[in-house]
Amino acid sequence: MGRKNQSSYYSKPLARIHADFHGICALCGEYVELEDASRDHIIPRAKGGGNGRDNIQLAHKSCNNLKSDYEYPDDWREQLKRDLVIPKGYRCRYCDQEITKQHKDWQYVSKIITKGKILALHTWCNEERVKYASF
Repeated sequence: MGRKNQSSYYSKPLARIHADFHGICALCGEYVELEDASRDHIIPRAKGGGNGRDNIQLAHKSCNNLKSDYEYPDDWREQLKRDLVIPKGYRCRYCDQEITKQHKDWQYVSKIITKGKILALHTWCNEERVKYASF
């Protein structure tokens, strides 16, 4: 009899995956407690991603829910680090209120990637979005 295929990385205990990633969420870069952690497919299964070690990362449950079945671009972190020019009249994608010059000057603006596009939100709107796992 042949040897049974090794199990996928996805099926490893979450505590092991948590340890492998030093408890850091791959999506937001913050520490994630084990009870708030989940496994995330970098390339979603719905888009052909597998369960191998190269396609699994640690994420907060809320970050993973926000990502859903979207595939982030490879350089999404770099895109967020670049200055996002927010034109006059730009409206927060969460509350639809205008993002003013004062909001930008006081660093009350968060930049996120959703559905492969960079968006700007008020910092408090982004916190609420993450808390309730919306859009």
